[in-house]
Amino acid sequence: MKNLFIICALVLLSATTFAVSLPKGSLIGVHNVSLKLKGSTTQAQYLAAFKSKWIPAASKAFDCEVHVLNHVRGKSDNKIGLIFIYKSAAARDKFYVSDGVLSEAGKAAAAKFASIDAELSKLGTTSGSYIDWSVD
Repeated sequence: MKNLFIICALVLLSATTFAVSLPKGSLIGVHNVSLKLKGSTTQAQYLAAFKSKWIPAASKAFDCEVHVLNHVRGKSDNKIGLIFIYKSAAARDKFYVSDGVLSEAGKAAAAKFASIDAELSKLGTTSGSYIDWSVD
């Protein structure tokens, strides 16, 4: 019984150590992106380039975290899920003046990885929608 208690305590401790914390006031952008692949490019090839090049560049330029979501259930032919995590709505608003319209700072940030966008456009094109959520 004592060993079971110790094991349970260690499991709970390790679970909280690796938990992701979203502070109150954070802004979460959930994106549902359709991918139209070009030529013989596979979704795995596109995602490998996207994850290794675009995500680090966009995260740094827009001062946020970007994560790819893996499909679990439902229809997702050629779909990519993304989550953008900003420290606050004000941090996001520095780059956008309204829904999807870049500010001057946003245009400058996007210019930093325009060459990566051009490289990815040879593999496929994307379109999609998003919803921003504030953490309460």
